[in-house]
Amino acid sequence: MPRFLFARPLGATDRESLEAQAGAIRQKVEHLSPREFEVLGTMLMGLTSEEAGTALGISKRTIDVHKQHILQKLEARNAFYAVRMATVAGY
Repeated sequence: MPRFLFARPLGATDRESLEAQAGAIRQKVEHLSPREFEVLGTMLMGLTSEEAGTALGISKRTIDVHKQHILQKLEARNAFYAVRMATVAGY
């Protein structure tokens, strides 16, 4: 059975920990360039690199380079974790 089905309610300490994590992620997101932030937005919308390139008027290859920079700056393993981190931080 999935572990989350039996999770206990969040206590005050848990909330403080989550808020601290969100704050740390927000600081990392603040270090993204304006274009990287736009690309992160397309990732949050679930667009492919090709769709994001069309939407932003740049090539798929350039989108992929920006995504790699985003992953490095956020210290995320992959695009899923980058999107998850941005969501936790309130983006």
